[in-house]
Amino acid sequence: MIYFVRTQKLEVGKSFEIPVSDSGQVYRVAVAVVERKRIKCVLGRVNAIRIEPAMFGEGRMLRGAGKMSIWITEDSRRLPVWAQLKLNIGTVDIKLKRITYQNASGER
Repeated sequence: MIYFVRTQKLEVGKSFEIPVSDSGQVYRVAVAVVERKRIKCVLGRVNAIRIEPAMFGEGRMLRGAGKMSIWITEDSRRLPVWAQLKLNIGTVDIKLKRITYQNASGER
């Protein structure tokens, strides 16, 4: 799903749906483009866009209450640098810690 989102034109206030398959079931996940902000991450201070895929709730991929936010850089790489899951039991932060590049021959 995240690879497809990275190819989309992300405009704050817009939303779109993505079909996602999980264990033979296909879900239509609504993705809202929520805000644009300058954030601090492993890459330094970057312009990023926050999206919210609607994955929690009855009839969705993840039953129960929760909210997911993903921050994607606005540069040409469109890297997901931070994700946050807000659940009943607490909040989980997932942050990009390191990035390495390879050239076409596989050398770093």
